[in-house]
Amino acid sequence: MLPPDLTFLQKPLAAASQDLAASDGRLVALGDIAEKEDWQEVTTRVEALLDEGVFDVRPLCYYFYAAFVAGGLGAVPALFEGVTAATGANFASIGPKRRQSHHFDKRLTWLFDKILGTVRYHELKRTPVWTGWHEGLAPNAIARGIAAGDALAAKLGEGPPGPFDQAARALGALGAWLRAHDEAVNGQPAPRKPTDRPSSPTRAEDDDLPPPPPPEEASAEVLTPEQALEALRRRVTIVVSHHYTELVSKLRAFETLVEAGHYEKAALVADDVQQRLEHFDPRDYFPELFARFSALFSKNVDSLSEHMDRRESPQWKALAQFYQVDMKAFVES
Repeated sequence: MLPPDLTFLQKPLAAASQDLAASDGRLVALGDIAEKEDWQEVTTRVEALLDEGVFDVRPLCYYFYAAFVAGGLGAVPALFEGVTAATGANFASIGPKRRQSHHFDKRLTWLFDKILGTVRYHELKRTPVWTGWHEGLAPNAIARGIAAGDALAAKLGEGPPGPFDQAARALGALGAWLRAHDEAVNGQPAPRKPTDRPSSPTRAEDDDLPPPPPPEEASAEVLTPEQALEALRRRVTIVVSHHYTELVSKLRAFETLVEAGHYEKAALVADDVQQRLEHFDPRDYFPELFARFSALFSKNVDSLSEHMDRRESPQWKALAQFYQVDMKAFVES
């Protein structure tokens, strides 16, 4: 599959020749083809729209993902640069005109979530695709992707046309994975820019607790492990993804509907929440919490697998029991 060419976004686009209605057969067909994961056909059809002067974020995001499928991790820098141009200089030329920012936010969220889900799958399964991504990958390709993602994150946090809150959070989760993977590949943490913080995923905090000490106070005292654990119990700040904010919104919606006596609507929300809880994956909700684990696991998977294959052995079961009853002693012994 030839990778889609995203360089056209780096030049000024003319105004779109037409605005695609949601019911337009070309857009509906694209959605069906994308569901079937036929990204070569998606590329062909989106390029036909582009040749007609139809610039729309909905087919464009399929095109972005097709570029990722074709180029893997090496395509990430150009992909992020293309999205930056689409949300910046060329935003006015890209439809749909009705609820334009809403559609951008929604479709970019889909794009970043889709890429993150794909890389996690291939990383976990160690598929031939995963191997292919890393064969011939330029040493600085992931670092360039992180830098391009930083620039895009800053853009998504601006306005107008943004801010694109949901997309920024989804990008933050993807960026956290890229940093963890870069650390696993290169053996050192990827640098964080001062601009990361405003555009990173939402931080969930318990606002009823006292604020943490200023940096100079925190660095003045070296805490014992027990003191550090107690401080952690008092206050935990953690990066969350847009899945978390969506779940919180649904929980609040449920409370509001029950209190208003709208039980039919409340039942629908409750069913949705129950489905989410039954398929709860903490990596989707708290990506940064698992970033270090994922990096170390990825880096040492071969050595770990030798032992994990012996789960049924008496030695493994004895260690597992020790781990469950006294984790501190288990780690220190």
